[in-house]
Amino acid sequence: MLTRCVYTSIPSRTGRTGVIEDILRVARPRNAEFRITGFLLRSETFYLQFIEGPSAHIDQLMINIRKDSRHQAVVELPFTFGEARAFPEWSMGYTTTVGEEQFVQAVRGLGPSMKMDRIADRLKAIQAIRQTNTVG
Repeated sequence: MLTRCVYTSIPSRTGRTGVIEDILRVARPRNAEFRITGFLLRSETFYLQFIEGPSAHIDQLMINIRKDSRHQAVVELPFTFGEARAFPEWSMGYTTTVGEEQFVQAVRGLGPSMKMDRIADRLKAIQAIRQTNTVG
């Protein structure tokens, strides 16, 4: 059984370059080691991340994120449980900085009643748009 979690936070160092690169460089191999998959979406003023994996590892990861000085005002949706991964190939998928309007569309309606699969679908759609815009 997988535990799924979605959280938002405010980057504490919005102007510092290299923060996302640091997060990805450390998180990707660590997440792979602990069988955590997910997706990180970043705007200029917010992070939104969907993570999934074994309960004990997700619990510890959220403790680490709440202690991480790169995050402020961490808000979690209640954990849910599932059998299949939404992001099986990504130890940490990431979409480059999105505009505030696109970020608001991603998080509109987020709440305890929204199904995790629907949140995952929104993030995948944003990733597809970003890939199309950078290719074309």
